[in-house]
Amino acid sequence: MPSGEERLEAVEAHVHDHTHALLEVRAAFGRLEHRFDPLEGRFDRLEGRFDVLEGRFDILERRFDRLEGRFDRLFMWSVSIQITVLVAVVSAFAAMLGILLTRT
Repeated sequence: MPSGEERLEAVEAHVHDHTHALLEVRAAFGRLEHRFDPLEGRFDRLEGRFDVLEGRFDILERRFDRLEGRFDRLFMWSVSIQITVLVAVVSAFAAMLGILLTRT
């Protein structure tokens, strides 16, 4: 059976190996993080472009809303004119029928 000092040295060797591995992992993450810095700049520029596009779509949406309002008004005018013509035609037929019925 190994002595206490041998066991301690074995544990210290394992801890040293793990510490060294951890430092290597941290260094690798640091290098990887530096690679993402240019990508972050690109994403920021893309986000700016999307903000510009969003503004343009907002302008188009407002234009379509105005057009929809105009079409609604024109539709109401069209329906009103059709109803007026229908009432005039029915009134004219009623008047002609009244004239025909009073002649006999």
